[in-house]
Order: sequence, then structure tokens, then C-alpha cells
Amino acid sequence: MAHDDIDPLDAQDARNLARQRLRSNLAAALLLDWLLTDVEIEAPEYFSDLESRFQTGFDYAALWRDDPKFDGFVPLHGRDRSTIDFWIHQEDLGELLSRLFPHGPNDAPSISQGRALVVVMLHSALETLFHDLDLKRHSKESIVAALVSILGIAEREPTLRDTLVDLRETRVLIAHCRGRVTDRYRRQVPMTTFAPDEVRLVTGNDIRLFSDAVHRVAEQALSPK
Repeated sequence: MAHDDIDPLDAQDARNLARQRLRSNLAAALLLDWLLTDVEIEAPEYFSDLESRFQTGFDYAALWRDDPKFDGFVPLHGRDRSTIDFWIHQEDLGELLSRLFPHGPNDAPSISQGRALVVVMLHSALETLFHDLDLKRHSKESIVAALVSILGIAEREPTLRDTLVDLRETRVLIAHCRGRVTDRYRRQVPMTTFAPDEVRLVTGNDIRLFSDAVHRVAEQALSPK
């Protein structure tokens, strides 16, 4: 494409661009959930096994620490432990471990925690749509609350409103509370069966409900006025 040519997407109006970006964001989130579902069926202990393999890398670093030829790179084994998938510097391994497993081995990663990332992605898709459409909210109003108000969802579809609130509050738990249920969550989602300080497990059914809610809200926000 010549430098002075316009990208076809850039030639669209803001609403069409918002729709295209939403579709991409939703597709990415649902693809991740699909992959996690396959992992759950084929290798339910995958995340715990992966964390264990990472720890083995640090064992190598400790073993070779006093070797003058040790350059900081350690091997990461495949699932069968007989092969080496790749080599990585121990500092990079530490960064990877902290990002994928921020709560340590006592809070072992699980499929539910993998789906927690899908929750964050779905909420982010709503945030991106809100900004792409240049919608407005009050200074302390959440994007979910603003969308519910702008679209009149509370009056017309209270169940949809409740699902959106659960999506927002579940995202708050994941991002700020290590996934553990707070008094705020129980106030905002009064029908929850989770006890205070219990980990808010994210299931495949949760993802289906949340993704459907995001899609329905998006269709309303993107519909011609």
C-alpha cells in the first residue's frame, strides 16, 4: 500500500470502527475461553504443571549459581520432562512467573483463573466500545453504570443489568482482590452464593452469560438512533 493510501478501516465512520473493534475484542476473548475449555478437558492439571516447570527453572539456576560459565539462562522442560522447550534468562523467568502466577504456588493457577483473564477481556471490550462511541459518564460512575443508564437497561432488562454488574464486580475482584469475594461484591451481587473471602470461581457458564451480555449491550449501543 502506498504511503498516501488510506487504510480502508480509517475511511469508515466512528460507529463502524467501534463495531469492528468490538468484534475483534470479543473474538479474542471467546477464542481464549474456547482454548481453556479444551485444556480443561484434555489436561486439567495444565496450569499447576506449568507453574511446577517454571519452578524447576529456578532449581537449575540455584544448582549452577557458582559455575563461572553460568550466564543466567535456564531450560524450561516440556510436559513430559524429557525435552527442553526453550531456554530463558532467570530474570525473564521471574517476570513471567510473577505475571502468570502472581499469587504464588499456594494459590495455584486453575482453569477458573485462566477464565478470569477472559472476564477482564470482556470488560475491556465494553470499555473500548464506550470510548470509541465517545459516550459520557459522571466522574465517579463506572462504564457499566453509565451504559445501563444511557441505554435504559435497568427498567427494560433488569436481568441483563444484573449480569453486567456481576461482570464489573467480578473484574474488580480479579484485578484488586486476588479473586476473593468482598463485602462490596456481596452488596452489588446480592444473589451470589459465594461467601466472604471465598475465591470467586469463574465457570464456562459465567463466560457465556457475560459474553452474551456484552454482545447485547453493544448491539443496543451501536444501533442507529
